[in-house]
Amino acid sequence: MTQSGPAGSGFPRQRPTLSSGSHSWRREPKVRGHFTCHWDPTPAQKALYESLSTAAKDAFVESFANASIAPFGYDPLGLDGSSIQAKLVVGERYTSVHAYSWTEFEIEAKSGKLTVTNWGIAANDADDLKNDPKSVIGRVPAVVHRFEVTPK
Repeated sequence: MTQSGPAGSGFPRQRPTLSSGSHSWRREPKVRGHFTCHWDPTPAQKALYESLSTAAKDAFVESFANASIAPFGYDPLGLDGSSIQAKLVVGERYTSVHAYSWTEFEIEAKSGKLTVTNWGIAANDADDLKNDPKSVIGRVPAVVHRFEVTPK
């Protein structure tokens, strides 16, 4: 697998890159902050985005990000269509950006199979914590998505 850089020169990639943001990332800079730099929505577009389900918002962000990086020759987000032998076990997609989350990595000793589990809670902001602290503090982590990667 070769990854092209912005200048068009390739560099070898033998393994996938897994990226996981920290639990303390705030929702605003991670999602909306990116849009304010690269997407200036009309009020109607913003209202439509806000009305989407979490999975649909994740799909929108993934699509937007892929369109942004494609001109530079980078691989798209996620593992769909890649040469990596991966199977999504839980969740609707490999990309998740609308939850406070953390990632667990498990490797089977004999087979080398990698299981990646993304745990999360619903995103919140300072107003949520101020107005309903018990609800925010009482959130129970759940699996956002889980996938398995089988070595070649």
